[in-house]
Amino acid sequence: MDCSKRIEEAFRHQVSGKIQEAIALYEIAHKGGNGSWESYFNLGSCYYHVKNYLSAAKCYAVAMEHKKNDDVIRNNLAHSMIQAIRLGQLQPYEGIFVDDAASAIASVNSLEEQIRNFVFDKITCSKKEVVFAQVGANDGVSHNPICRHVFNGGWKGVMIEPTPRLFEILKYNYRNTDVACLNLCVGQESGRVKFYAVKHSPDIKNNIVYQINSLDRSFIIKNKHLFPSDVDIDELIEEIPVDMRRLDDVLRDLGFAHLDILVVDAESYDYQVLASACLEKYKPEAILYEAKNLSENDRISAEEMLKSLDYSIVELEADSLALRCGLMTQNEIAFISSVAAHSKRELHRASVMQIWKEASLMISEKG
Repeated sequence: MDCSKRIEEAFRHQVSGKIQEAIALYEIAHKGGNGSWESYFNLGSCYYHVKNYLSAAKCYAVAMEHKKNDDVIRNNLAHSMIQAIRLGQLQPYEGIFVDDAASAIASVNSLEEQIRNFVFDKITCSKKEVVFAQVGANDGVSHNPICRHVFNGGWKGVMIEPTPRLFEILKYNYRNTDVACLNLCVGQESGRVKFYAVKHSPDIKNNIVYQINSLDRSFIIKNKHLFPSDVDIDELIEEIPVDMRRLDDVLRDLGFAHLDILVVDAESYDYQVLASACLEKYKPEAILYEAKNLSENDRISAEEMLKSLDYSIVELEADSLALRCGLMTQNEIAFISSVAAHSKRELHRASVMQIWKEASLMISEKG
């Protein structure tokens, strides 16, 4: 079997959840310097899935050598390095790809991750058990802002994903946790709706493409830059009938009396999800939603609704973070807003870590 066929077979194993088989085939294909940035990116995702963060980082670093300005690769490299350092797989500044990793850790999404974790850790420390809901959970691992917290224990909740293939992976990934996984859409109405997803194709090697599914077909078309230039996107989009329910109905049926954290990534439908959540009843301490894909009207409506319920809103690069009144002091909110402002420009890693250390110390002293 030649290199290209091994990579295709590895990718088929990856999307079907056979991660170890995929890793073995990718590694064989890459011997002798074979492979593309896509194959190294996908191998990195496989290693991240099995928590071998150092190997994941090395694969993402190779991918970056071929595609230096790709924000998604940079983000994944940063996440892998941060996890490797946290788990003692790698010490800071150690390794042959330190410069790439340090630059990645200083990137936009790395700072955003630290902001999110600061908030989520604060909530976790104040609760015996954290109750959460996530709408648009994908496979529960890829680019997921709460997976580390859920796997660490002490969190229970519901993860909702409408794409059938991704839902099966999600359900498998969280089989040993206190998490209910549901295959449905969330919106302001209940009933059967049309959902649009990207079909598997051997011409697509970048699995990010399979994560931009939406209730809005045009949303997939708008992301045509993620597809190979020679594929017919219209032919790859499939229409899937799925059930839609209001989020407050889902929470009621699960017996949830409140929420501590709500996370939404609904590919331009985040406002509709928030509007269906009955926030005045469930009163989540923190709400993370993807603001960048919202229409101007929906973005304004979401902010007005949240502010009317006494939430402060911190704007990150892609997401918005709504913090309920009383969760944090004014000093803490000011600090988070300051770090969010820093996240919109490139910083050296040492500066980032120093900012975080000094600001965290300031908060512990001032309360």
